[in-house]
Amino acid sequence: MKQYDHLFLDNTTQSLDYKSKGTGPLSRIPLRDRDSHAEKLLKQFEQIQHEDKQWRLANSTSSRHGMYLEFVSAQNYAITTKSLEAMKEGIRLLNVRESDGFTKALVYIPKGQENYFAKKLKDYQKEDTKGVKPKNQKLVASIEDVKFAMVEALWTYSKEKM
Repeated sequence: MKQYDHLFLDNTTQSLDYKSKGTGPLSRIPLRDRDSHAEKLLKQFEQIQHEDKQWRLANSTSSRHGMYLEFVSAQNYAITTKSLEAMKEGIRLLNVRESDGFTKALVYIPKGQENYFAKKLKDYQKEDTKGVKPKNQKLVASIEDVKFAMVEALWTYSKEKM
């Protein structure tokens, strides 16, 4: 700026050491053995679908209109949450929580859509994308476990307030 050409500032900078305290977002995906990981999750889905109705009613938040599942990440990894919701099918991502380094996502699956995620798992296990990666890899590889959601999965406040 021409009006300040007459001002000279010398020795006005200072270098300081800086070390970030954070690790950044958890966006990486754990390395998985494709077949064994898909089999493990498929067995969990089969177990969920074959659980006794009385057990679900007594111990989970399942309803006659659908079921509530909790998807859990590997420790210190995140879940690809955007792929857990499918609005056209009525599948809703209800909440996402962090607990002891695990990401937990609560998903509502309406009656009739129980096989939606099982199909994604089978596609991951058997099919490749054009880029020669397993289909649905970002979603499936980010999931460590799937289980019926318990009441605490609906709770979004701290456990002390429970």
